[in-house]
Amino acid sequence: MNLTEYQSKTLLAESGINIPKGLVVDRGINAGVAFSSLGLLEGVVKAQVPAGGRGISGGVRFVQSSAEAQDVATKLIGSRLATLQTGPDGIVVRKVLLEEVIRAEKEFYLGIVVDRSLGVPTIIFSSEGGKSIEETARTRPGKIYKEPVDPLLGLNHSQSEAISKSSGLFGEAALNLAGIIEALYGLFLRMDALLIEVNPLVFSEGKFVALDAKMVIDDNALFRHPDISSFKEAGEEPMERDAREGGISYLRLDGDVGCLANGAGLAMATMDMIRLAGRIPANFLDIGGSAHHEQVSSALRILFSDPEVRVVFVNIFGGIIHCDLIASEIVDAVRSMRPDVPIVARFEGTDAEKGKKIIIDSELPIIMVSDMEEGIERIKSL
Repeated sequence: MNLTEYQSKTLLAESGINIPKGLVVDRGINAGVAFSSLGLLEGVVKAQVPAGGRGISGGVRFVQSSAEAQDVATKLIGSRLATLQTGPDGIVVRKVLLEEVIRAEKEFYLGIVVDRSLGVPTIIFSSEGGKSIEETARTRPGKIYKEPVDPLLGLNHSQSEAISKSSGLFGEAALNLAGIIEALYGLFLRMDALLIEVNPLVFSEGKFVALDAKMVIDDNALFRHPDISSFKEAGEEPMERDAREGGISYLRLDGDVGCLANGAGLAMATMDMIRLAGRIPANFLDIGGSAHHEQVSSALRILFSDPEVRVVFVNIFGGIIHCDLIASEIVDAVRSMRPDVPIVARFEGTDAEKGKKIIIDSELPIIMVSDMEEGIERIKSL
């Protein structure tokens, strides 16, 4: 789960890490009120979407008055912000964060990520943080300090001190930085995070402040964190939210061929075949190997409601789930929703023949195919 900036900063503040004073609003007029209530002379309005590159994409703007804050927030909220990390369609901005402007004396980068090659959390630090961190990593890798942490022994103080000393700071500032590193590592473990990134972590007027933050929480551990379940909705498309609530693995893509399969492997193979045929999948959708009635009907409703979908391919290999169940759900969904897109269906495995008969007997305009190759050929012609 990707958290937005304000959500990540909320968790940082709970761990004792300084963040700028600010307020999150979902209406432009509230941004103007927030500017006044915070007593700001200058502020910054930040679009809250779970993606980087907001600044260069127009999602971060400085404001000098409550009227300007209201105007900028009004324009951002409800718009789609496209960055290098969101893709061309972008993400709808539902909230903005209005913060005080802090002048940095020095900018640092501090992050923690799971190093897949080592199988351990690794702290990454650089004394040259900010927007140029990617360029620094590419051209001057020696400026990037990496410290793997043994998950059984944990982060010891000598490690955090060594990282802090690489910053070029001394005395109380260096001790404070070591404390922030230890607090961040504690948060990383406590929240079952896959990544925490503070960039920039700035030194200003004798203290460190997290000006921006990003967190990724392991979805498999969310049951341990009911307190942040509401965070899931941020930046989530309505169809993706419906899929999550229905227990369906769904990710919207930028194509026009709606895909429904049971099993992640079959779903990915279906997408690959569609691409090889010169078409582009509109989604990844896996109803799982043992889907029930609600999951199947929800999956079809999501596909039929997507305005970008021009054809739907249902590709089922029956195992625990029976093909006749899927066929009945398709018939019910088509009769109730009356989709205006062609549907191609392929069944193999348990009760495949029963499923085919249900489709044929329904006399609905559903195209039955004998195998995946035939299905792909029919999709090419539609």
